[in-house]
Amino acid sequence: MKRKTGRAAIVIAAMGFGLQPAHAACWNDGSVKAAKVMHLNNMLMVSALRCRSGAHNFLPEYNGFIKSHGRILAGVHGTAKRHFIRTVGSKRASLALDRFNISLANRYGSGHPTMGCKQIKQVMLSIREGAATQAALVNFADQHVGEPRLPGGSCQVQIASGK
Repeated sequence: MKRKTGRAAIVIAAMGFGLQPAHAACWNDGSVKAAKVMHLNNMLMVSALRCRSGAHNFLPEYNGFIKSHGRILAGVHGTAKRHFIRTVGSKRASLALDRFNISLANRYGSGHPTMGCKQIKQVMLSIREGAATQAALVNFADQHVGEPRLPGGSCQVQIASGK
């Protein structure tokens, strides 16, 4: 009897090593901010392509944004990739990042839910003029696209107030 109990404990312990704790897949604060900027960038990219043949074409402005903010965008991409390396491993990280990026872009394939080309062009122009840092891009993302659906959710803990 003692021998069977010991084997069962070893099997259960071994199974536990293959599982990640629930908090391991969540997105930390830096990764959430990176995801927000990626979400904003994907909205702008898809919208620029959708709006390019109309009166409110802002594809040249979007391309300028990519050039002027390339270092920030590369940084958030790297942060997101490190999140996926941490959560799914280095072999599957690139695929997971690609799937996440595609899911962000697909949300805007039929257009932005509340803004048309004219409004998005105004957002694009505001970003080009006033968003020189990642923090500024996060603020624009909060205003115009919000937090994307994050596989694993955010690690941020919210404590309810008794007031």
